[in-house]
Amino acid sequence: SGRQVYWSVVCGKCKQYCEQTSSEIKRGSKSCACTRGNTVWLYIHICKKDIEFLKFGIATNVKSRKQTLKRRNSIEILSTFEFKFANKFECRKAETEIKRLIKNKPKMHEKIHDRQTETASVMYLHDILGLIRENNPIEEIIS
Repeated sequence: SGRQVYWSVVCGKCKQYCEQTSSEIKRGSKSCACTRGNTVWLYIHICKKDIEFLKFGIATNVKSRKQTLKRRNSIEILSTFEFKFANKFECRKAETEIKRLIKNKPKMHEKIHDRQTETASVMYLHDILGLIRENNPIEEIIS
């Protein structure tokens, strides 16, 4: 019927009130300010779906973003680079610089159904990693 039922939820951490659907509650999604303020991780996945390509973005929880990406697109994630920044502003700044770097470059990737991250050709991995490291992340994890 296209109708959503919303539940009144109070965050146990910041005590902020918000409304969420039952599916958002089951997923553990939070709409409060304390969650939005914690977007300090920038990630790059090396993915494969017929061809290899990069998928990058920012997240509060890289593991759950990775699971969502795999579930929505039936792709294989070959490797992941995760970078933690001191705050959300530094994280978004690094993401914006990556977007500027690849803005007019050919994409050479599969069409991905995911509006929260960006894609790029694997030929830009070295340049993207260098750019991120210039922005002084406080932690780096490669898996």
